Amino acid sequence: MGLSEEEAIEFTRELIPQIKTQIPLIKEAMEKEDFHNMERLTHSIKGSSTTVGTGGVSDLLVEYNTYLKTGKDLPIAEAYFKHLNRYAEELEKEFA
Repeated sequence: MGLSEEEAIEFTRELIPQIKTQIPLIKEAMEKEDFHNMERLTHSIKGSSTTVGTGGVSDLLVEYNTYLKTGKDLPIAEAYFKHLNRYAEELEKEFA
């Protein structure tokens, strides 16, 4: 049983500030090359994003978080981070 369209929109509106709050923390961890903390921070918003469904930012966060569990290549982490920022901006424009 999934969310109604209205529930999904409301949940997305609640998700946006969660993502926006985590972005500077992820950036700080990335600057320190602290992959464990990056994984923890992305995990905290991954679960919320998948409640809305699949696709978009949900899929990105699943992939990003999965990569951070074992990957240690900073340019790859930075690329995921760049996409996360883009999705956050797009969601904010669409749902704010």
